Amino acid sequence: MSTPFMMRPPEEETRTYRKPGEEPPKPPLEVIKLLIKQTWESVWAPLTGKVKKQVERRTAPLEERLHDARNAVLSDEEVEVLLNDPNPMVRLELVHNDTISGEVLERLKHDPDVTVSTIARRKQIQFIL
Repeated sequence: MSTPFMMRPPEEETRTYRKPGEEPPKPPLEVIKLLIKQTWESVWAPLTGKVKKQVERRTAPLEERLHDARNAVLSDEEVEVLLNDPNPMVRLELVHNDTISGEVLERLKHDPDVTVSTIARRKQIQFIL
């Protein structure tokens, strides 16, 4: 036997906690996404143009960074970004670029990736011979 107090109220009656015209609450993931976006914008906004370009280059897709490393005309800033790229494939492409200076090749000889450093050493030996 069920009494009126034991019955579940209809769904419409359980969602009347907000005021008329008020937006429904956002799902938790939407709130988190919004907070991350606001935080990123507050960090990104004060950066200078030079730093923004460096961050954009580092976060560019791998194919773009490889294309940049093959480029015959590289500024010092671009070379610096490519030297510090976390992906060894980009630094390896930089080694194979014939337009890089001896100073850059010297830095690549001491690369943490064994393949990059070995090929940089071989290329430097070829220059000497």
